[in-house]
Amino acid sequence: MDATTYECTACDATCYKCSGALATECTQCPTDNTAGVVNHFLQREYSTDGAGSCVLTCSDGYYATSGYCTKCSDRCTECNGASSASCLTCPEEFPIKGVFDEEYEGICVAECINGAYDEDAQICRYSGIKYLNLKSNLQ
Repeated sequence: MDATTYECTACDATCYKCSGALATECTQCPTDNTAGVVNHFLQREYSTDGAGSCVLTCSDGYYATSGYCTKCSDRCTECNGASSASCLTCPEEFPIKGVFDEEYEGICVAECINGAYDEDAQICRYSGIKYLNLKSNLQ
């Protein structure tokens, strides 16, 4: 609805439902109606009213879940979940990824303490209890 004229306006073509006509005013994204599968994610990066843009892929620092782009932990540049232990890539201030055994995701740390640093892979490998201690200290 137009706030000045109080007339209904059409949503942007990228939105399924919206609070205004702009592509950044989507409140719900389209789905594949035949399968009921979400094929766009609502990214509310700069929104204060719950609206956002419908995107095919979430931007860096966000991960896709249940039709929305959700912010990663501040310790991650890219992630696949909300916890600080779901980092895929790390920011400059925490450049080393600490992992348990061969896991792909991990915790971004400033330095490798109590772990085995793998210089080729640039990761710090932790044993089970050391990794759990590190993870609990960061949550």
